[in-house]
Amino acid sequence: MGSFDSFFADPNRIRPDGANAASRLAERSCADPSGLVVLPWSTSEADTRWYVLALDESLEQVREEVLAHVGVSYTDYRGQPTPLDPADPGDSAVATVADGRACIRVDLLTVGMDFAVSESLGRLMALWGSRPVSKFRPTRGLAEALHDYRMSVRTAQRDGADEALDDLRRLGLDIVNVRFMELELLSRFDGPAAVLAHPQVNELLLINRPASVTDLLAQAVDRVHLRPAPGIDTESVKANFAQLPDHHRRLLTSPGQIRSQSGLLLLALSYTERGHDPSSLRAGIVADIAIDDDTERILGDLCVEFEEAPPPETTTSDIASRLRELLDQGRDDEALELAENADPVYEVVWSALYAARRLDSLAAAQRALAVLEGAATEVRNQVPTDASPLLTALQGLVRGSAPQPLVGDWNDYFENLAANPDWTTALEVAERGVSEWPLVPFINDAACVLRLCRYVEAHDQGTTFVRTIPFLVEWLSRVPEQDRSAVIPVEQSLIAYLCLYDTTTNGLKMVGQLAEGLISFGLDAVQFEQLVDHLEYRWEGGSNWSGSKAPETVGWATDLIEAMTDNACGDPARGATFTQGLFRSMNAFFSRLDVPVKRHVVLLATELDLERLLPREQDVEEVETRDCRGTKVCHYSLCEKTLQRAKDSLEQRWRNLDVVSRSDMRGSNELGGHARNAALMVVGFRAAQHSATDCISDHRPPNKPTRKVSGKSSLEFVLVTEAWLMENL
Repeated sequence: MGSFDSFFADPNRIRPDGANAASRLAERSCADPSGLVVLPWSTSEADTRWYVLALDESLEQVREEVLAHVGVSYTDYRGQPTPLDPADPGDSAVATVADGRACIRVDLLTVGMDFAVSESLGRLMALWGSRPVSKFRPTRGLAEALHDYRMSVRTAQRDGADEALDDLRRLGLDIVNVRFMELELLSRFDGPAAVLAHPQVNELLLINRPASVTDLLAQAVDRVHLRPAPGIDTESVKANFAQLPDHHRRLLTSPGQIRSQSGLLLLALSYTERGHDPSSLRAGIVADIAIDDDTERILGDLCVEFEEAPPPETTTSDIASRLRELLDQGRDDEALELAENADPVYEVVWSALYAARRLDSLAAAQRALAVLEGAATEVRNQVPTDASPLLTALQGLVRGSAPQPLVGDWNDYFENLAANPDWTTALEVAERGVSEWPLVPFINDAACVLRLCRYVEAHDQGTTFVRTIPFLVEWLSRVPEQDRSAVIPVEQSLIAYLCLYDTTTNGLKMVGQLAEGLISFGLDAVQFEQLVDHLEYRWEGGSNWSGSKAPETVGWATDLIEAMTDNACGDPARGATFTQGLFRSMNAFFSRLDVPVKRHVVLLATELDLERLLPREQDVEEVETRDCRGTKVCHYSLCEKTLQRAKDSLEQRWRNLDVVSRSDMRGSNELGGHARNAALMVVGFRAAQHSATDCISDHRPPNKPTRKVSGKSSLEFVLVTEAWLMENL
């Protein structure tokens, strides 16, 4: 590749010999034009962009890593292809120096953040330059680490999620994205108070962020400040809302941002505070959002206040002025709706695009682009010039390189993916689809469900499909309990795919999670037979691989045994055969199991009268332990049988240990007392009630440890408790 002198000439104001971050990027690219090249271009502060040049064979990976570094908060980049416009000075300049390399264009959306973007791209260049010559990617690159993070979060593996996030920090993931993921982990594993205690939470409240992050912040504000106790009256909720800081009260501004009942309540209170009737909110909310009786009561009380109120006066009849008003007030849904029903002149089209960008949803982007399509030719030609970053961001979100522009559900998604495996924005679309695509209408259509199963079971799925799985599982987890039977075929298809084609540890954990959910829900004989067949293959292996059975995966097997023991099986005889096979298979490595695991296996086999299947000499060596008199450990989970097994195992080994098991459906003085007094508190967060866990958090002294486990595995309670006892007694 030759000189970049022509690129760093007027009208580009950036020079390689400057002192700012963009100039350092330019200098680095000029020094090593054969590596990953990032060329910054700027004619003004509001017109900053970066061109990333990459070899064709590494383009897909470069796209993923550019997206991970800078593609969420400050730029328009969503992984979309970049057709260069010869009429654009920057595009024309880069075309003359690209020397056949593929080009990615990244435009700044947020004025003043060019330094942060340049710094992130600088980290990417440094990382890329440090890779071995023979490889273009590290052992676990950004894409792999992101997938591992999502799988770990979905399967409630805190250690795995933390490890993946550490890798993402090391690999140079954009710091804002890292902060969003930190909030997600805190929300999943530590509770709402921890979310609001994040040291950068106030900064994150002030920047553009994904709707999913806004929602988890809304849930935290609701549970910590609005409704710290169940059954709180409406006037108290309103008083609590009035005491919130502005950035909490204005967390949501439009109905399109709502993803949960907490978001709905926050926006309804905001409407009420501004004198707007909130009654339209509930009617316009997606039916998939579960609204409990407590929230319905409060919403009803808020709406009553406006039943006799006259309709608000329209401040002006001028459409353009009205649109500006709505946008200034953050009422983006209303602005978009008004634009859709107005003459699509330039001001109307621009307002639609701007509102859709702030709403940050697939549906809003589609609606805004439809407004643009309906405009006259001269308007459609003017918009790309004046509002290029907005338009590019929305087009990239909706279309990317997908052959079909509209993706409205999972079947549309997989149809696009099958037709174009290189669809660059697929994973972002899938992530958004978790909360944006219809749920109940889809799963109640048997033809839609069957079609989805066929897509999942397709044997020629590529990398993108594998990385889509955590999002599909997350979407399925939102299915109301009364509708679970409708998605059993989809979950069975996922298990089949993971058992047949996935050999990773995270894949094994997801199989276990899905299987335990199906077993506890209840399967008929045919469904149960299919499930067990796949589980046996995943554990025992077949002609093509040796299976998953090993000392480190025994917990997976015992969790399934417990699930089948504690729930009615569709075919008890088949379940018994499967369970016996699991115990027999442990003979090959029983002596290598850690002592707590070995003891757990023996106790479980004894409970089922199957100890004969284990080695005759069940030499469970006991390590000398101290007398635990006066030491109290409290376990919390809604799975009472799980807690009882853990209690039996621990009290058998640890003399005079006091293990208290609690399965409270809500907070109480008794539960709070145990939280205050226990030396160790172990909470099963996947089998819990929020009011109970909030009670534990409120009463737990900061100097006493609390450990989090899934709550459905007795072995988890045992291992976590024993680790603490060994360290502290």
